[in-house]
Amino acid sequence: SRQTDTATATVEVEESNPPSAEIDCSPDSIFAGESVSCSAADSTDEGTIQSYSWDFENVDESVSSDSAARYTYDEPGTYNIEVQVTDDRRETDTATTRITVQQNQGPRADFAIDSESPTVNERITFDASSSTDDNEIETYSWDFGNGEQATGPVAEQRYRGPGEYTI
Repeated sequence: SRQTDTATATVEVEESNPPSAEIDCSPDSIFAGESVSCSAADSTDEGTIQSYSWDFENVDESVSSDSAARYTYDEPGTYNIEVQVTDDRRETDTATTRITVQQNQGPRADFAIDSESPTVNERITFDASSSTDDNEIETYSWDFGNGEQATGPVAEQRYRGPGEYTI
């Protein structure tokens, strides 16, 4: 007669949790021509995150497959930035943030003169520190209307003869 035996075991299969994508971009408001830096390094998974896929909206090329990405926007607007993380079980999660890109208005020159009615050979101080720009002002250039020039936010000039000069 044939004999048989059966062995049994209980296997508990736990549900795996997908990764959790986190995105942090700074700054969250830039001017056209500036870059934004983003990180998904705070994304978590019970396994291992295998890849990062970035979408900077309206961008056709691949920006990065790393946990960090940087992109320069040339046009003003509001853009969604998205990162999708994929773990070692091919499960995914996506995080999205928004950035505002403003039009750079350019510098606005302004200056003060310490003497409105100077006399010949009097030292006159010109101060352009009240000039403004969306970004940092890189250079100041002065043309004193008499063939002399200077640089810097504050400049001094003496006029050797009477007259009207356009600065």
